[in-house]
Amino acid sequence: GQDLCEPYILFPLNVPGDAQLTLRAAAFTDLFSICQQILNVMPAGIRLVLREHPGAPGMLSNDQLHGLLKRSPQTSFVSGDTELSDLLEGASGVITINSTSGFEAVIADKPVLLLGTAFYRASGCVYDVDSIDGLAEGVEKLLADPLKKQRQKAARETLVKLLNQAWPPPGEVRGMDEVSVDECLAEGIAQRVEKIQAMPRRDMG
Repeated sequence: GQDLCEPYILFPLNVPGDAQLTLRAAAFTDLFSICQQILNVMPAGIRLVLREHPGAPGMLSNDQLHGLLKRSPQTSFVSGDTELSDLLEGASGVITINSTSGFEAVIADKPVLLLGTAFYRASGCVYDVDSIDGLAEGVEKLLADPLKKQRQKAARETLVKLLNQAWPPPGEVRGMDEVSVDECLAEGIAQRVEKIQAMPRRDMG
């Protein structure tokens, strides 16, 4: 097991070559280079925790990753079997490339640095980075967390917008200002299911 008592930033790794990287984050496709670039701008006393993607077990056997861990005592690696919620609980923040784990972190009220073009980009609930050159400033913002007070409100608005754009139209998800983000999501999905169930069924015979 890894000693994660000291402050750490969590970086859930993607599946190498996944479309989330190649199509929606072209500037961030080399995961191990990104890891090194993040380490280059990490402040002293903060650990970088890499979580293996559950869909790509055995990443630790990769020579590049093994070398990275050997060179950097500031880095820890945990397997994809480790529950994301457990890692989020102790994290000072999360760095993600287009991953849904980033929005899970937002729901857990953790600051998130987003690399790429996920649906919650430019939403006011995460810090966006367009290129490697922006990593240092991004990590600085992540740890200072100026969005803290508005994060949950912005996350609710992002979810409502997403649900209202979903099929079937038109969206009618509203009146959720006082609920938590996960309650907002649950209520929005419930309304979608009700709407789909109420739609006329075509005879498929």
